[in-house]
Amino acid sequence: MAIQDAGVALYCQIQAGNMYVCTSCWTRYVAAEGPETGLVGGKPSEQTKRSSVGNSQRIGSTSNSQVGSDFEAQARAFFLTQGITLEEHVSLDIGVEGKKKRHKFDLGSADPKIILECKSHTWTEGENTPSAKMTTWTEAMYYFHVAPRDYRKVFFVLKAFSTTHRETLASYYLRTYEHLIPADVEFWEYDPEKEAAQRLR
Repeated sequence: MAIQDAGVALYCQIQAGNMYVCTSCWTRYVAAEGPETGLVGGKPSEQTKRSSVGNSQRIGSTSNSQVGSDFEAQARAFFLTQGITLEEHVSLDIGVEGKKKRHKFDLGSADPKIILECKSHTWTEGENTPSAKMTTWTEAMYYFHVAPRDYRKVFFVLKAFSTTHRETLASYYLRTYEHLIPADVEFWEYDPEKEAAQRLR
């Protein structure tokens, strides 16, 4: 079902009654007309806006893409101290059963052969597991699995500690999803306060 807001069509799903949820930004809208029309108008409340930002964008950041770019820059700076110069968006042929397609990894180098996927995810505001984000981590594991075997594979993540769970997000993933992690993938956890990274696996 589509809704219209400020002249822009957004694809949505009904949440309850005349309440709709934008599946693009996860903002809730109240129908100005009956739900049978599929057209709603009006603007989300301030509380709804805060809820939407909390679910999709890091508080205090200008955008998620900027957060990702900044973290990749930190990864490049760290590996430079290790004597490795990394380039952005390194493209390699990956695939199974002899079928290949180009895929861009976040960072990498041809000499030495190394590819990185960088994730700066944190626990949710309520310190719950960010399930959707964990899915993207598992997706990265698959890309590593079908990448060339002669490349060093590094999963570089932000150190995000939960006082509730008493572990970092990376430790949680390693403990819970160990069966989906290829044997040749290294896990590195970066502490921005110390500007240092520790290898966990």
